[in-house]
Amino acid sequence: MDKGWIKIHRQMQEHWIWNDSEKLKAWLGILLLANHETKKVEMRDGLVSIRRGQFVTSIDKLAERWKWSKNRVYRFLSLLESDGMVQRKANRYRTTITVVNYSKFQDRQNTNGTTNESPNESTDGSPNGSRTRKNKNEKEILVENGTT
Repeated sequence: MDKGWIKIHRQMQEHWIWNDSEKLKAWLGILLLANHETKKVEMRDGLVSIRRGQFVTSIDKLAERWKWSKNRVYRFLSLLESDGMVQRKANRYRTTITVVNYSKFQDRQNTNGTTNESPNESTDGSPNGSRTRKNKNEKEILVENGTT
């Protein structure tokens, strides 16, 4: 989970969170913690499917990570939830945080705003038929006439 990247739209500079560097850092931390693909995780209460855009944590773990009080973490998550940025679901073993609209902002998109059909390959429109292939971490590799 510590490899890869996330997209950040320039429009974020106009969002209320931009004006508070600690909250902005925490928000970016949430985006970095969110799964980029769905996976199953064994938890204390059984096997749990954590979807793309979600992660499992606790208020205690976030407080430790951000060096905040538990009350401050709770208030921040409540603020994000009231603004429609995250959803929380908690039980006695864990808190699952879902980043609302994760796919809308993190999916790879064409310049016309549509999501590419193929997750592995796209054509760059060059006259010689060059293609750009992308690996699982979306690193671009130029392929000229079938060679890498």
